[in-house]
Amino acid sequence: GQGRMSDTSLQHWREGVGAYNAGDVKKAIQEFKAAVPSKGILFNLGVSTAKLGDNQAAIRHFDEVIRLDPNLAVAYLTRGACKHHERLFGEAIADYDRAISLISNGSLSMDYSGDGLQFEMNRVDLLFNRALALKEMGRIQEAQEDVARAKKLIDQRTKSRQPAIEKLSSQLEKLALNPVSNTAPTHPSHLPQQNMSGSTSNGAAPSLQIPYSQPPTQAYSTPTPPEKQATFAPSPPVPAPAPVSAPAPAPAQAPAPAAPSLSSTKSRSAAPPGIYTLEQLTGHPPFPEGVDPTKRETYLSEEQFQQVFNCSKAEFQAMPQWKRELLKKKKGLF
Repeated sequence: GQGRMSDTSLQHWREGVGAYNAGDVKKAIQEFKAAVPSKGILFNLGVSTAKLGDNQAAIRHFDEVIRLDPNLAVAYLTRGACKHHERLFGEAIADYDRAISLISNGSLSMDYSGDGLQFEMNRVDLLFNRALALKEMGRIQEAQEDVARAKKLIDQRTKSRQPAIEKLSSQLEKLALNPVSNTAPTHPSHLPQQNMSGSTSNGAAPSLQIPYSQPPTQAYSTPTPPEKQATFAPSPPVPAPAPVSAPAPAPAQAPAPAAPSLSSTKSRSAAPPGIYTLEQLTGHPPFPEGVDPTKRETYLSEEQFQQVFNCSKAEFQAMPQWKRELLKKKKGLF
């Protein structure tokens, strides 16, 4: 056990993600609270409590996540969105600033899929959120600068945001021409009034939709959007991948109950490569007796390996871990 989570903790993690994806957020919270409070579990607690509308509890969970990993940009986005909901606009802006600063120069987005999170955090959404918060604070000119920047950065991946950005842009123009006294506007922000059902098509990306579904260095999985939105936070929803659950290094599909414990499969002597058919190894459990479900690619013969991955075992081993994980996911060997 070199720093890996216990089987019971992993079990709670999996159950929690399963409950969350099935819409039972209260059960998800119970499961997450029963697991060891790692970065991923705390992140999931933040996401889940925010979904139930308890932004203050969510903010506390995200504070803990950030204490454990001060450079996890997506945690600043989610915490900023919670603060935004709570009308703590100055603090939300500080979090959006930090998230923007963590996206490396010259790149438009930060793709977390290598960490197991099917989510891409992009500058356009962060600038939009920040502009909304600046507008609420009456900082119209700065908000207009963010909107102008966001418009320039829109590309294929973010073109669905155009309508919401145009709408905010015209609101800001009116406010610039006709400044109102600094009282709160009649609607706190224009997003909650939008019909969110097709959130990817109408330009408002949903907030806080990313439970982590794997232990530490890895990350999350994306459930469907909630009904009520305020900010453009994290992502257009991606269909939820099955919760992933094995300890680092290789994330594994949650093993079928049949597998006794993740560690006991390790000690068995591995079968020589190539004695199983592809059908037995790819796809879904049950897998052949004695096969470690987290390392099923190691049981392929060189020939089967070429067939599945279009590269040799040596080439595969030379790839960075995130790329191997992604390939395994795509090929049904996660």
